[in-house]
Amino acid sequence: MAKTANVLAVRPGLPVNNLKELIAYAKKNPGKLSYGSFGNGTTAHFAGEMLKSQAGIFVVHIPYRGQGPALTDLLAGNIDMMFGNLPDFLPHIKSGKLKAIGTTYLTRAPLAPEIPTIAEQGFPKFETDSWYGIVAPASMPKDRVDKVNAAINQALQDPAVKKNFADRGIEIIGGTPAKFSEHIQAEISKYAQIVKSSGMTID
Repeated sequence: MAKTANVLAVRPGLPVNNLKELIAYAKKNPGKLSYGSFGNGTTAHFAGEMLKSQAGIFVVHIPYRGQGPALTDLLAGNIDMMFGNLPDFLPHIKSGKLKAIGTTYLTRAPLAPEIPTIAEQGFPKFETDSWYGIVAPASMPKDRVDKVNAAINQALQDPAVKKNFADRGIEIIGGTPAKFSEHIQAEISKYAQIVKSSGMTID
């Protein structure tokens, strides 16, 4: 298992520079701002609904089919804001084409420690990320599962692999099948609450 931080970014023309200003602007203009996601039920959608709920704001959700089209429209100014994978957004943030509002780890992301977290800007329970893992059919024998797991954990310790992941802002976690299963169940529970409270639908 591995994970990477997400970042909330806004179009340059939006007159806000931090989360406090964004929330104040959204409250003064209810329903006039939009946020994009790479589809209903994606990480970006969940993060957007979490922010709306915790901040008490109303922002229109615009789902796209993938991060690419959504990011293109954000860069063009067709939508106002979006949560996306930090490694993909960072070049546009550094070039001034987007403004970073906050990252979604509880602590600052190693890839961009200069960007404050949403948690430190008044929302200590705000946390989300994009994680990666490998799954197999439930019928796969345990000895095979353990063998594959051991091989993956070994590969993740390879210096070249670690450097490749680090360069792309991906944090290696590794671990056991049981640990990964626990993480999945925790994610299901966490996001089920968001689905219920927001009434969001999933593609």
